[in-house]
Amino acid sequence: MDEKIKSRYLGDIQYFSAKLEKDRNSMLFLPLASAYLKLGQYDDAVKTLTMGLDANPDVAMAKTMLAQAYIALGRTEEAKGLLTEMRVLDTANYLAEKLLGDIYRNEKDIRKAVISYKNAYNTAPEDRELKNLIEQLISEAGLESDDLYDDRPMDSGDEEML
Repeated sequence: MDEKIKSRYLGDIQYFSAKLEKDRNSMLFLPLASAYLKLGQYDDAVKTLTMGLDANPDVAMAKTMLAQAYIALGRTEEAKGLLTEMRVLDTANYLAEKLLGDIYRNEKDIRKAVISYKNAYNTAPEDRELKNLIEQLISEAGLESDDLYDDRPMDSGDEEML
């Protein structure tokens, strides 16, 4: 990372940390956590996002960012839980679907990965790189279009999230 950019993120951390000291319920935890994520300070991002979500539990972006930090820390199951919750609460969350697709792909569950990637692509059809990845995975796995329906039934856990 360029030193100028790194310096900017460090400045953001100082600025937003000071603001949050004055108002723990502020939404300024989001840019602070973003700076931590950009600098690879994932434990600090988790702490900040957890604190922010305690005060603001309905902030979808915070949950998606927390999942990103969990993934970076190797806490995949926790990330998957958050992203699955986001899938139920916000069907147009591109990043949540893409991250979930990445998790499934790493787990070698190509069918679920493609479904998540397609959900993301439907939200942002301008993402040509994602479209190419979907086509590549379908081809490599020999999947048919009938294999790609998101047919998962809502279970009791999903109903509780609603």
